[in-house]
Amino acid sequence: MGYPPIIVTGMHRAGTTLLARILEEMGVFMGNKKDQNNESVFFQRLNEWIFTQANATWDNPYNFRFINEGFV
Repeated sequence: MGYPPIIVTGMHRAGTTLLARILEEMGVFMGNKKDQNNESVFFQRLNEWIFTQANATWDNPYNFRFINEGFV
């Protein structure tokens, strides 16, 4: 039986990269496909897909206010 996953989330410039690197240095497996900022490529693509569905971007999430309840 394995351990439950650890998912680090946070706002831009909130220290999430630092936290993930510290956890990784302590031996916590933080994923195998990461970009130059130590962020999971899988979750980046998932976020991009969600933004696309709402016609929004990370720096302009306003359209999320109008998304369909079925999508939520």
